Amino acid sequence: MNDSPDDILETLFDPTKTEILKMLQDGPMTSIRIATELSLTDPDAVEELQALVQAGVIKEFETPNGVAFELTIKASVAQMLDEALGERVKDDLDIETGEQTED
Repeated sequence: MNDSPDDILETLFDPTKTEILKMLQDGPMTSIRIATELSLTDPDAVEELQALVQAGVIKEFETPNGVAFELTIKASVAQMLDEALGERVKDDLDIETGEQTED
C-alpha cells in the first residue's frame, strides 16, 4: 500500500478515479461494470482501480462474476471528513460575497 499523503492526494484528484470512488459509494462493483459505465477499456479500468487499491482507498475481492472492488474504511472516513470540512468551510464563508466571515 502506498501511504504517502502526496501520492494518495495525487491519486484521488484524478477525475476518473474520483468518478470510480463515487460509483463505489453505492456498494461493490465489478471491474467490467466500472469499465462499461465509464466507457473505459478493460486495461484502462484495471490500471485506474489498481492505483486506488495501492492508495488504500478501495480493496478488491473475487466474486462469481469476476473481480469486484469496494471502498475501504479509510475511504469512508475520508468521505466523512470531506463532508464535515466542506460544511465547516461553507459556514465560514459568506456564500453571497465569497468572502470569509469574521469570527
